Amino acid sequence: MTYPPGTIILVSGELTRYATFTQSMLSLVAPPGSQVVWKPGVNIAGNLNLSLEERIGEWVFLMGDDHLFAPDVLWRLLRHEKDVVAPLVCKRKPPFDPLVYRQSSTNLMGIEGIPPAELPPGGLIPVAACACAGILIKRRVIDALVPPYFEVGQVKSDELQEDLYFLQKVRAKGFELYVDLDTKLGHSTPAHVWPQYQDGRWQVLIDLEGYVPEIGGGHAVGLG
Repeated sequence: MTYPPGTIILVSGELTRYATFTQSMLSLVAPPGSQVVWKPGVNIAGNLNLSLEERIGEWVFLMGDDHLFAPDVLWRLLRHEKDVVAPLVCKRKPPFDPLVYRQSSTNLMGIEGIPPAELPPGGLIPVAACACAGILIKRRVIDALVPPYFEVGQVKSDELQEDLYFLQKVRAKGFELYVDLDTKLGHSTPAHVWPQYQDGRWQVLIDLEGYVPEIGGGHAVGLG
């Protein structure tokens, strides 16, 4: 199966954070003629908008610099032939819930997270919203929107949520969103590793939120 070319848009700060992201990007397989647009900086929404204005081809594929992925991730999404489809991604902090949402009347954006226990073991599922990391969007979806595509502070003045607001606009235009549970991204996160004597032996405490054993606080997620 062959697919038309498109645009891979990378989201990052000015400094490289994770070598695994670079390794993944160097291994990514894309249809011939596709281009990569990379505008580093802290203005994520602005850089996404500028990158979308430079798009070519029949699709855009958005990827953040804190992810690890297989070389065929793009092809796995293209084969679904959906207007908007994304891989499964978890939050990078405890409790690491999957970033998939369904409709709800209890949230300002009309969505709520889908509990992991309610997700099927695999397959393609419709969602109300999801993470935009690794999301594949067909050209006709972008063409149906009015710039600026990504905007901040639209839900609450002190929150970014440019990704969820963007998907809200996509759904308002009548497009459906899907997540491929068989295609997954790793979400990179910094961690602190503490030596800790417990249960009669030295172990390792893995901390992701600034936990200091002598002081307390934070969130220690495991011992090994």
